[in-house]
Amino acid sequence: MTGEKYNSSSAEAGAFNQYFASVFLPKPPTPLCTTSVSVQDQLDTITVTVEEVNALLSNLSTAKATGPDGISARLLKECSGVLAPL
Repeated sequence: MTGEKYNSSSAEAGAFNQYFASVFLPKPPTPLCTTSVSVQDQLDTITVTVEEVNALLSNLSTAKATGPDGISARLLKECSGVLAPL
């Protein structure tokens, strides 16, 4: 900002934008996690039984909101017997 006067709010906003864009630089992206073990190696060691999945689905709270997939807990709970073996 150089002490200039602006004749419109749009010009003033543009000056602010130009100033802050020159001062602040975006941070480089950082990895979410680093690991020396591949994901495939980790998944090979996990054992899940149909009974465990059925128990988890059957105990879902139908009072909670759906997740990002949009599938309601009520649907998962009522279909747990069919879904668990998949």
